[in-house]
Parts: sequence; C-alpha cells; structure tokens
Amino acid sequence: MLKPGDRVVMNDRYHVSEENKGKIWTVTTDPWNCCGTMVVKLEGKSGGYAVDGLDLVEDGLKAIPIFEPIPKEE
Repeated sequence: MLKPGDRVVMNDRYHVSEENKGKIWTVTTDPWNCCGTMVVKLEGKSGGYAVDGLDLVEDGLKAIPIFEPIPKEE
C-alpha cells in the first residue's frame, strides 16, 4: 500500500490529461476511504486521487502497478 513519500505516476485506468501523463507525483498522505474508493493526496494536486489509478515508481524510474486488473467475467 502507498505511504507518504512514495513516488507515483498516473496510469491509464482513469482519464489522465496530457500535462499529467508521465509526471512523477509524491504521495503526501496515507490512503483513506472516500465513498468506497481508497485515495491519497498528491503533492501539488487538490483533493484525493484513487490509489488504483496510480503506479509506484521504483528507484530505476520503472512504474509498477499497485493493483492487478480485475479479470472480466465471461
């Protein structure tokens, strides 16, 4: 789970503006539940951002998914 100080990028699970694509954000809060969605505060962004819309950035600047996609039922 994310924690303050983690570096993240927005993934394509939700719409991401061109100016935010690939931008590295710093998490400033522990995750909290907002209307059934786990969110965190990102430095420089107002409000909370859904945790499943973020990928953790490792030291080598490789983003790794925090959540695995939910498989669709057939």
